[in-house]
Amino acid sequence: HFDIAEKVIYLMGVDLMRQQPRWKEILTEIRTMIASLEQQGISNENMRPWRMHWDRQLYKALEHQYQMGLESVNSSLSEIKVEVVYRQGQLGFRPPLEEIKSRYYREMKKFLCIPQVFKGVNAPISKNQDDRANLIFPCIIDLNASSFYNVYQKTELQFQRLNEVLESFRDWVAVGSVDLEKLCLESLETVADWEMNFKALKVRGRDAERIPSEIKVDCITVSTTSIKATIDDLIQKLMDALLITLRRSAITDVSTID
Repeated sequence: HFDIAEKVIYLMGVDLMRQQPRWKEILTEIRTMIASLEQQGISNENMRPWRMHWDRQLYKALEHQYQMGLESVNSSLSEIKVEVVYRQGQLGFRPPLEEIKSRYYREMKKFLCIPQVFKGVNAPISKNQDDRANLIFPCIIDLNASSFYNVYQKTELQFQRLNEVLESFRDWVAVGSVDLEKLCLESLETVADWEMNFKALKVRGRDAERIPSEIKVDCITVSTTSIKATIDDLIQKLMDALLITLRRSAITDVSTID
């Protein structure tokens, strides 16, 4: 009895989200201890009140960790890795945002439904008897349903932040959808114009170097490796366009003078 009590007390401090294998391990140990008593000749029916007692204690541990998990579920789900990419003139995520959301909500549902599938130690007396012993655990979901609103509200805010990460690269790739040489020729007139843009481009290049290789949005890790390579390529293309158009403008001016 006291050995089982220690294990149940221990479960009160075992993270239900991050350490589910540990929960299963401890539950298996408790069931093994109870099963050993049956092997010693104590009938399942006689132990039923005792089993029910331990299910009620497990209920307390499960509900405590479930409530703790609801507070941190948005940051504690399994890590989801995504990339910011620029393909065919479109800025987006890989995998696509809808796929990210689908995986996210699937992982969240697994946690929210744990009490629904949780099995205690109060087994049915016979194979033909309905097992009503575990019906106490699904009640945890109903009793804590009021917290679901905050969970989903945090989720919406999390995806807003994820979208903000994507939008922060919009200006970086803006030149990727235009004819750079045509833009330079239409926008620049004097040598000073070119000089100013050369300087600005060098500053922009240094700024690009400071973009972090990863950005964390709670459990979502955004890799910027691909988009940084794209930005470097666009900066180089713009530099080449500036050089080409400056040379072309100089040749035009010389021809005009001649």
